[in-house]
Amino acid sequence: MTPMSVDFQAYLDAKFPLDERSLNRDVRALFEALLGERAAARLLDIGAGTGASLDRLLALPGPARLEVTFVDRDGELLDLARRRAEPKLAAAGFAVGADREPLQARRATQTLTLAYRAADLGDYRPAATGHWDGIIAHALMDLLPPGRMARRMRDWLKPGGLVYATLNYDGGTVLFPGFHDAGFEDAVLAHYDASMARQLDGEACGGAQSGRRLHAALLAAGFELLAYGSSDWNITPCRGAYRDDDARCLRALLDMIHGEAQRSGRFNAGTLDAWWQLRREQIDGRQLGLIIHQLDLLARKPAA
Repeated sequence: MTPMSVDFQAYLDAKFPLDERSLNRDVRALFEALLGERAAARLLDIGAGTGASLDRLLALPGPARLEVTFVDRDGELLDLARRRAEPKLAAAGFAVGADREPLQARRATQTLTLAYRAADLGDYRPAATGHWDGIIAHALMDLLPPGRMARRMRDWLKPGGLVYATLNYDGGTVLFPGFHDAGFEDAVLAHYDASMARQLDGEACGGAQSGRRLHAALLAAGFELLAYGSSDWNITPCRGAYRDDDARCLRALLDMIHGEAQRSGRFNAGTLDAWWQLRREQIDGRQLGLIIHQLDLLARKPAA
């Protein structure tokens, strides 16, 4: 089995600037504008990981009172998110209070309250329904049933509440330059997509088509789709160099694809390893490019 070339936390950190470049600008701008119109807001960040959404929220001028609850099944990642929050708040000009759960901070006329909850999102239930002004779900819906989550988010939100779901994989991974045996690589990539197919309590997860499935699920649950658009990862060399930490992301993604193919037993081991080694050498030579198709969506629960 091929281990990832980096641990999962390091991978999440490495892809943060890639995510920032990739988020759909129009969808993001509308979410931030609508959030900024509120004097106070309660946000629920599901699948929060290391708390990357805090970085984005701290760059906004409002709302004046903001409460954010970060939820993830990985308690260690949440602990890291909590530890990282204080220096981030200080760097953004917030004075941090003595309490640690929830963490409270203030700058000028703005107050911020942060809470952290370790829970499996498959059966997570907030303490109260109809409580949240917005839900953030970043690179998550491939792992959960979109229909179930759309119905749950509708129940969790206040009337007029927002769902901002980003980087939803939607069935397109392409490597450049082309491999000499295109059929072999196509089969490896198709298997990688197929490996994402899973069920949770008898309901299909978003898998490799999580973007379009979430779009349909939100409409079926009665949401208004305010905006949506592509948020593709373009991990490609520019003038002979990768941007940010893209090379590390590439290695991790290539290892995931190779690992799934290797575990399947469907591919000739020698051919698969030769393909993997060539692609790794192309990363070292700053030649390999990877484009992954994803969707961002912004939806609103009807006001009545």
